Amino acid sequence: MGYVDRSLTPGEFVVGRTKLHPLIMLPGIVLSFFVIGIPLLIYEALNWWTTEFAVTNQRLIVKRGWVSRRTVEMQLRNVEHIGVDQGALGRLVGYGTVTVRGTGGTPEPFKSVWNPMAFRAAVQGQLGVAPAVRLA
Repeated sequence: MGYVDRSLTPGEFVVGRTKLHPLIMLPGIVLSFFVIGIPLLIYEALNWWTTEFAVTNQRLIVKRGWVSRRTVEMQLRNVEHIGVDQGALGRLVGYGTVTVRGTGGTPEPFKSVWNPMAFRAAVQGQLGVAPAVRLA
């Protein structure tokens, strides 16, 4: 059971989840043939393993880290803008940057999100902007 599941309030349920794209581990994999790449690969794998993105019927939840944790939790009614940036490689393999801005807040960019368009659609579906999409 992850952070998202433990932090749900009564009546709240998850409608979509995603993670970081596994491609974030590529530099560590490539450099693991050299000694310096092994710690990098471990760092990247821990980052991938301990990051959660979720949309519930009430909130947007992002959690990063294990020992040192950073969370962003925003009530859906406070989401003012959600955008996706994808380059050509990101479109080909399915990752991008999701930027969320709450009312009166600063933009929060989340890089290397796996399937960012479906994540955005899940948020918009809960806001009534677009039909709900189930994330894989």
